Amino acid sequence: MDPIIERTIGQRGYEVLQTIAAKEVGFNQLLDKFHMNNHTLRNELRKLEKEGYIAKKPRKEFEQRSGPGRPKEPYSLTKKGDKYHAVIKDLEDLRSNTFGPQALDLWKAGRGITGEQYVERRRKAYNELGVPYPTAKEMREKNLDLFADSVRNLGPRTILLIEEVNAQPQCSVFIKPFYAVKHEKGPPKRTVIEKMNY
Repeated sequence: MDPIIERTIGQRGYEVLQTIAAKEVGFNQLLDKFHMNNHTLRNELRKLEKEGYIAKKPRKEFEQRSGPGRPKEPYSLTKKGDKYHAVIKDLEDLRSNTFGPQALDLWKAGRGITGEQYVERRRKAYNELGVPYPTAKEMREKNLDLFADSVRNLGPRTILLIEEVNAQPQCSVFIKPFYAVKHEKGPPKRTVIEKMNY
């Protein structure tokens, strides 16, 4: 999760916002999707509504009330919510294109970006939303937390790779193969597949 989400609406709030961005939904539909209690969802929606990300759209018979006091009206994103959703989506795409598996292909095609360009585009996104950019210390602590979580979740056949990509530390987890393939030039040419015992 990007720190900008933590600094604004939190992970649960963002999940609710994403759902509403995809389609106008009512309280009962959100309750069914997130399997949270009535009170928790009501507080999350109230917070998003108070901060101007979502609004109720009055509409008759949108959905039937199935409990006392549950709002019938669907929720939709406001202009602020639309902008927030678009900026976060751009940040996710930026991260994926810079550090994801397709990053190398983008570099080969001449469309990759440098670490400085990555940081500059992130700063611009933070400015658009009026959120202070994380300090180097905050980013380092966040990365250490992510790396620690990855280490804790290592299994018996997993490898953790920590490398620097575009001046940013990146952590990747790989599964060790269950077999090894060896090609022998021959003659005769042979391929040997050998089961690995860890």
